[in-house]
Amino acid sequence: MTNSNDTAPDGATPRRRPKAEVLEVGGRRLQPSTLMMGHGYDPMLSEGSLKPPIFLTSTFVFETAAAGKRHFEGLTGKRPGGAEGLVYSRFNGPDQEILEARLGIWEDAEDALSFSSGMSAIATLMLAMVRPGDVIVHSSPLYAATETLIARILG
Repeated sequence: MTNSNDTAPDGATPRRRPKAEVLEVGGRRLQPSTLMMGHGYDPMLSEGSLKPPIFLTSTFVFETAAAGKRHFEGLTGKRPGGAEGLVYSRFNGPDQEILEARLGIWEDAEDALSFSSGMSAIATLMLAMVRPGDVIVHSSPLYAATETLIARILG
């Protein structure tokens, strides 16, 4: 099931997106704490469940082989735009997408990321931000894996 206004090249099925949400009532913008209650979740994408279910699956199906091909071409860089949709819960999943959407609202940010561990968050941040020759100022002691990352991989 897709939204009728979504289109994707090559006949691939686009990622389902939550319905548009109400951002203000009576001319007043809703506060982040109110917006977070339902942000990033459309009950119609989950059998009409009022609250988001907890998805206990690790893998997801593609509607067509073409949609799967398009996803993996984006994942491997063969197609610009990156991967679309859900395939494996270590990459992303419905619960994670809802959490990230709500964190973005709470922080008034364009987007948000969540990680399965503190070390994966630290490594992602460091690998994205630190360039050769940069100096990293930190307290000591650090978590051993963080110290190893800084000293042996980034150092």
